[in-house]
Amino acid sequence: MAAGRSDRRRSAGRASRRLVGCLLGLCLAAPLTLAGPQSASVAARRSPSSGAAASAPGSPTRDGAAGNAARRSALTADERRAAAALDRRITATVLGRGTSGMVVDAASGRRIWSHREDVPMRAASLVKLATALAALDVLGADHTVRTRVDRGATTRQIVLVGRGDALLTTAALGRLATATTRDLRNRGVTRVEVLVDDSLFPAPSPAPGWLKSYHPHEVAPVRPLIVDQHEVMDTALDAGQVFAAAMKARGIGVTSVRRGVRPRGAATIAGVESPPVLDWVERMLLRSDNDIAETLARLTAIDVGYPATWEGVNRMQATVLARYGITGMTLYDGSGLSRSDRVTARAVVTLLRTVRARRALRPVLSALPLAGRTGTLTAARGRFDTRPSSCAAGRVRAKSGALRDTVSLAGTAATVEGDDSLFVFVVAGQPSTLTVRRAVDGLAATVVGCW
Repeated sequence: MAAGRSDRRRSAGRASRRLVGCLLGLCLAAPLTLAGPQSASVAARRSPSSGAAASAPGSPTRDGAAGNAARRSALTADERRAAAALDRRITATVLGRGTSGMVVDAASGRRIWSHREDVPMRAASLVKLATALAALDVLGADHTVRTRVDRGATTRQIVLVGRGDALLTTAALGRLATATTRDLRNRGVTRVEVLVDDSLFPAPSPAPGWLKSYHPHEVAPVRPLIVDQHEVMDTALDAGQVFAAAMKARGIGVTSVRRGVRPRGAATIAGVESPPVLDWVERMLLRSDNDIAETLARLTAIDVGYPATWEGVNRMQATVLARYGITGMTLYDGSGLSRSDRVTARAVVTLLRTVRARRALRPVLSALPLAGRTGTLTAARGRFDTRPSSCAAGRVRAKSGALRDTVSLAGTAATVEGDDSLFVFVVAGQPSTLTVRRAVDGLAATVVGCW
């Protein structure tokens, strides 16, 4: 079972509502790697959103047993209680032995607790945090894309040009059809052939580490044209058919719909703007939307100067993360579906501190689901609704992740002390059941200090 759409749809099931203990440590993986040589000019093309030098706001320091003891002595009484409880709960049988995690004070970065924090792990949809950071940093919150209709090679041919609007709707295509119909009638044209140009991205292929079973319900083959997020194998031709139906409804005959490329220098007849990237990021994180994630990753890669390929996405992520001093992530897609993605708990915490410290990136945190209330963390989905974890409802904002053998959770917690903590937990090697997810919710409640 994959992250994203499976996060959105996974029902509470029949698993026990009893939280079986322990806090899950986020196990995230390997050091940041580049898929190819990084051009200095490309890396310097955009500075971090704050305009400051590229650096993380401080990664938690590494220390040994003696350092751990000294660190614990510097904690508040509530923090020591939370750390001790996490030590106990992380060993719960339901979590297995493949758990990783880290908790720090949000303001100072002071480490409160950690477990296997430098072990590279699959993190499932936590990868969307990196995708969101990169999109806001490179594209900007106000960035939009424009789906167009251009004139074709003949007077009886028009071209629907996809530019990557992952939130394109039937209503928007209707507006596009209305404007196109007006132009055609002014030229005396009543029948046309519709070409669909999705050449902005290369022909779809699976990312490294993707399973064949992902298409089309976990994620559609990645194309720059999709309408109403239809779960179909060819989203571009599907959008072309929806557009053709809108044209017919307005009195224009359509002889055929097929894939093609707009002629060079073709005039634009009409266009519709997408919602701003901020809306994409908010929806992606709230719903754990894989289609939005993969489209955003490719558009960001293009803007940085890389191709809209899996290698281009890998290199873009590496470039942007390195600019902020975030190491410990090797990413092969934008959604976290890849079983080859690896991140460390330390890397995720550093990312969370980075977005918290920069105004332009803070929507990454504010868009996260509210525990027990919104998105993938609603009580209706069985999240934060048990006796151990319900006390944290409304006090935690976090991104959840799930693959068939991975459960993860990372975000911010408002503690009973009145401070904010940043946390990440990853459970690997255990079936992604509701029981495990509730156990991870209990770890978040432990960070809050209410359990």
